[in-house]
Amino acid sequence: MAEGDHNAGGAVERVTIAEAAALLDCHPNTVRNRVKAGMYRAEKVHTENGPTWMIERDSLIDNTPTSARQQAVSGVPAAQEAAIQELARAIVREAGLQRDPEVKYRRENMRACLDSLKHTSTLAGATVVAVLLLQQTLALEVGLVVVTLAVVGLSFLLSLLGASGVSLWMALRDHQLSEYSPRKYWWVANICSILLFVGVFMFGATALLSQT
Repeated sequence: MAEGDHNAGGAVERVTIAEAAALLDCHPNTVRNRVKAGMYRAEKVHTENGPTWMIERDSLIDNTPTSARQQAVSGVPAAQEAAIQELARAIVREAGLQRDPEVKYRRENMRACLDSLKHTSTLAGATVVAVLLLQQTLALEVGLVVVTLAVVGLSFLLSLLGASGVSLWMALRDHQLSEYSPRKYWWVANICSILLFVGVFMFGATALLSQT
C-alpha cells in the first residue's frame, strides 16, 4: 500500500500504476490506458528511473464506470466499450504504431547514452595510439606511458562494456524495458569520460615537464 501524500488542502493518497492495478484486480496496462484516457486523476512525476504516473486513489472509485447498464451511443455498455478501446490501443502499441511516452523516453535516453559511450571509446582508442606514437618520437619515460595507457585503457574498456549493455537493452521489446535504469549507464559514461580526461591531462603535463 502506498503512503499518503499530504498537502495544504488535505490528505491525498496517491498510488502507482502497479498498486492501482492490484487494487482494481486488473493488468497495469489497463490502468495506464485509463489514465491516458482521463478516467483517473493522475500526475506524471519524474523519478531517478524516469517519469511515472501517480494516481489519486479516490479517483479509482470516482472515475471508474459504476453501472454496467450505462449504454454508449452504439448500444454497447460503457464499461465494455472502454475495455474494447483499451485492448485496441494495446494492440496498436504492440504493433509499433503508437509508442508509450515512458518507453519513448527510455529509448531516447538509451540512444543518447550509447552515443556518449561510443564517442568516449573512440577518443580513448585514438589516445592510446597517440601516446604510443609520442613515446617513439620523444622517447618519453616508460612509467609515464604505462600509467597513461592504464588509465585510458580502463576508460576504453568500461565504455565498451557500457555500450554493450545499453545495446542489449535496446534490443528488447518495449514491455521489457521497465527494469532499465538510465542513471546506472550514465554513471558509467561519466566515469569513462573522467578517466579519459585524467589520463590525457596527466600525460600531457608530465610530458611537457620532462621536455623542459
